[in-house]
Amino acid sequence: TGVDLSGSNEGLVWIKKRGSGSSYDHNLFDTVRGATKWLKSNDTDAEGTRSTGLSAFNSNGFTEGGSGWTGENGKNFVAWTFKSTSKFFDIVTYTGNGTARAISHNLGSVPGMVVFKNRSSTYGWQVYHRGMANDRRLEWDDPGSASSSVGWWDQTTPVTSSVLNIGTDAHVN
Repeated sequence: TGVDLSGSNEGLVWIKKRGSGSSYDHNLFDTVRGATKWLKSNDTDAEGTRSTGLSAFNSNGFTEGGSGWTGENGKNFVAWTFKSTSKFFDIVTYTGNGTARAISHNLGSVPGMVVFKNRSSTYGWQVYHRGMANDRRLEWDDPGSASSSVGWWDQTTPVTSSVLNIGTDAHVN
């Protein structure tokens, strides 16, 4: 991809098998968790480990590891790569503790959208978006409308230029 994901450069690789079937998964790998850790953005699965998904993050992109989900012989794939950059994209991991608190991020600006995934459970992907009221959330993998987010994040100031103010709900904490 030409995007430097080596060393201390943080980023995300999103791979999808192309084809006529809609059952192909979206596989997400990031440099913070490591090349063998994956999440599926179109599913509620907990984080998984696969040694054949991605095998490395490199100075010019990534190395695909031979999995049928990321590089099956004779199949077409598309990959998107996002490099962590101030005021655009950041990856934050933390361990939930059920207590409302502030989680630091490195954007240096107020995020327009934040996507949360509880990596140890099958809870859906939670989305905060600045275009919605502070008491609302979207669930990325559920086509339903926005719903109340009481317990998901701080209803007054969900995000700032340096922190994500999360609530007590297990979906995000």
